[in-house]
Amino acid sequence: MSHIMPSDLSFQPSPDPEHLLAVAHRVFSKKDLAAKLDIDRKTLTRWEKQPERLPVARQLALKEILRTAPRLETTESDFTFIDLFAGIGGIHAGFKTVNGRCVFTSE
Repeated sequence: MSHIMPSDLSFQPSPDPEHLLAVAHRVFSKKDLAAKLDIDRKTLTRWEKQPERLPVARQLALKEILRTAPRLETTESDFTFIDLFAGIGGIHAGFKTVNGRCVFTSE
């Protein structure tokens, strides 16, 4: 094991676990977040009610999950849409050309 650690790797707990959980919920559903943290939803609910009880190891895991999560689009759009039964993406492409932003796609 190397004694050299990357300089950008932080081993400090989040100064505000409540904020960390709030950011995570903007990116993931409760079910997905619990699965990514390898816990059940009841444990996640307890941490939401008492964020100070979120273990440091889980805070670090949560930071890493958020760091590697796909970024949400931040461009301005005229409207948002969901693309159900997406197929080859014809409706999606059409809406994008008239400045729409897709917020969910399902085949």
